[in-house]
Amino acid sequence: MIQVVPALASGCCARCLLLISKLLKISKLRLDVIEARLLARSMRSLLLSAALGVALAGSVRAGDFKLPDENPVASFTIPGSWKPAEYEDGVEAASDDGSVYIAIEAADLSSEDDISSAMTDSINYLVKKGVTLDSDSVKQTKGKITGMEVVHVVWKGKDSEGACDISLAIVIVTAKKGLLLTYWGSPEGAKKYSNDLEAIAQSIKPL
Repeated sequence: MIQVVPALASGCCARCLLLISKLLKISKLRLDVIEARLLARSMRSLLLSAALGVALAGSVRAGDFKLPDENPVASFTIPGSWKPAEYEDGVEAASDDGSVYIAIEAADLSSEDDISSAMTDSINYLVKKGVTLDSDSVKQTKGKITGMEVVHVVWKGKDSEGACDISLAIVIVTAKKGLLLTYWGSPEGAKKYSNDLEAIAQSIKPL
């Protein structure tokens, strides 16, 4: 989904990489403590219930989305079968069998605090849902997606259903604005929905 390239010159990208490196060092120290304090829950049943709840509340539609709502900088498309649902900062969706979850939200890249807050919120959300991240498995890469620079962090992990893959990706649209992509799914789900995931990734375009 994301093409890895040897090096990127963007100052914003370098800043994101430096901050992520700091966050990863902290996460190695704190993930086990956080996870030990949280009760494991059935990830996929909760995810589907949450998606249905949001859907019933309205603000659900398939098709093209633009973020942020005010002065959008990027657009993307999520298939209707994934039942995309808008929330305050972005859009979340799940495959019809609940094996893969994605969220795409607007990210303010103006400062380290803004980037740190967005990434920390995403990690905490996953941990609270019963996802265990293996901090020793973390990998960090740089790449491009539809011409935009991306900082990509991936982990191996597990949830109540077994092994899963987790990733956070910052898509740098402008020097101060971007998208934060959160991915969480089983290895089988990644294979099953690889075409959908690739289509979603390739649909991301700057405005």
